[in-house]
Amino acid sequence: MDSPEVSEALACCGLDWLLIDMEHAPTLDAGRVQRIIQAIPPSCRTVVRVPANDGSWIGMALDTGCDGVLIPNVETPADAVRAVSAAKYPLAGRRRVGVARAHGYGTRFDEYLRTANDPIAVIVQVEDEAAVDNTDGILAVPGVAAAFVVPSGLSDSMGWPGTPDHRAVIAAIDHVRVRCREAGVPIGVFAPDPTAAVEQTDRGVDLLAVGTDLTLLTDSVHAALAQLRGPSDRLPLVEPRRAY
Repeated sequence: MDSPEVSEALACCGLDWLLIDMEHAPTLDAGRVQRIIQAIPPSCRTVVRVPANDGSWIGMALDTGCDGVLIPNVETPADAVRAVSAAKYPLAGRRRVGVARAHGYGTRFDEYLRTANDPIAVIVQVEDEAAVDNTDGILAVPGVAAAFVVPSGLSDSMGWPGTPDHRAVIAAIDHVRVRCREAGVPIGVFAPDPTAAVEQTDRGVDLLAVGTDLTLLTDSVHAALAQLRGPSDRLPLVEPRRAY
């Protein structure tokens, strides 16, 4: 949601990190993302999912002062190289320089340019069958901090739309997990709810995104209504598809 207050309140709950989604939230431009990040205390890390693997989007996201970027549609090692290059200043990459919040609007400019490359997390999103096939090459790209699997997107790509728990999809995720472990690269997964998150933790996942602000809100309201009025009031008129 386009709400600094909601993000601040979530961070106050003790979350380790928040994922701010520019890819699927049409109201979140770079300016709104920056205002959300300004409301989140430093104890809660922030990662911005950019709309595309594009240098302009990646640079704008990092200029807000976020801790990392999640890059969609990374299918090949070349895609990973492009993402890392856009996120790192020369000589490690080709990130452009501009006055921005990330370096105190110029007050810490020199220091930021010297030190920014190392702590910035470039997380590649595995959501296509091609990315699964190219996992080894993607993970070998210097600067890739983690691989983040989106089960629903992966199931769509594999021909099993809407069934992220299909055995073929689970096998693909396990393949990425094993490759990440062998390469020493953390693996992340989106989990729609805490039950799914615990299952992923038990399987060795390092980085978890659990639910969304909207689904956490509507789930809590449905649960409250079910307790107050009965189970029949829990279901909405149209069950939303959680396409993350």
